Amino acid sequence: MGRVDKNTNNIIFEGDFEESDLGFALAAFHNLTSKRGYLSIVLDFSKTVKAFAPDILPFCIYIRDQLHRGIDTTLILPSDAKTSRLFKNANWANLMDPRQFPKSDVTTHLHLPAQLYKTGEGQHKAVDDTIQILLSSMKNLTRNQLAALEWAVNEITDNVLNHAESSVGGVMQVTARSKGQIVEFVVCDAGVSIPKTLRNAHTDIT
Repeated sequence: MGRVDKNTNNIIFEGDFEESDLGFALAAFHNLTSKRGYLSIVLDFSKTVKAFAPDILPFCIYIRDQLHRGIDTTLILPSDAKTSRLFKNANWANLMDPRQFPKSDVTTHLHLPAQLYKTGEGQHKAVDDTIQILLSSMKNLTRNQLAALEWAVNEITDNVLNHAESSVGGVMQVTARSKGQIVEFVVCDAGVSIPKTLRNAHTDIT
């Protein structure tokens, strides 16, 4: 578990950015912008050692949504060279600070950088790119298995467009691990949340 601190309009991340740190990071950003009124936030990851897509990508899409709403952010990359490259190559840096960091095009047979999509065309491209990762990394997939995976990824990413009401759309990242035997999909958005979308039909949801 890492550590999340605030100093004036700076949010400082130390150690490993893990799932348990996400809530603290979101709360810190909300406190500085909504309660203290800062319109410019520095995201200081210089002391971050490790980060993984399922933990940090929700924070990235939240920050991109805040940029869309007029909150300015400046990203300080990790001092660790390997982690710094990951932030840039995985597209996390671009999501949080697009003016300073260009979009990454570092795509391999084992890795698809975080892709923003806001339209059906963008969503279909993200799904197609994902299937290419599957075909390249998982050599023993049957046709039925591939069809099932394609349906699942398409359904999940399409739900973002149909239900999330996210002003910046959704984001997806794909990483193959264990020599292609495990493929990790991360899909998230900055929308209204699943409970709210379900509440119209199920009023008992609190």
